[in-house]
Amino acid sequence: MVIKLLMLLALLEMFGVSFGKDKCTNGSEFVPPLCPLRLEKILTIQVEKNGVRGNVAPEEHVDCSNFKLDTKKVKKVFLIILASVLLCAAVAVSAADLPLKK
Repeated sequence: MVIKLLMLLALLEMFGVSFGKDKCTNGSEFVPPLCPLRLEKILTIQVEKNGVRGNVAPEEHVDCSNFKLDTKKVKKVFLIILASVLLCAAVAVSAADLPLKK
């Protein structure tokens, strides 16, 4: 049931349903009040360094010239991240429901 509710909230958020986005949160003892930033939508991305090497051995040649980033790949990555976050939230909620042993 909890997973279904989390999925519903995620779908509503993906389709732009507003959940009081113009208001600040109340905050708590450990979390300060948070307010929306109201930033403009990102319309373009500019690559400043292309082909920067990561954890690759210096003698190993990595050719990234054929790599093309498109909308489909970006959406796939974000869906994987969203699924991971939802899975972690579901595990946390399930763990919170477990009875404590004494």
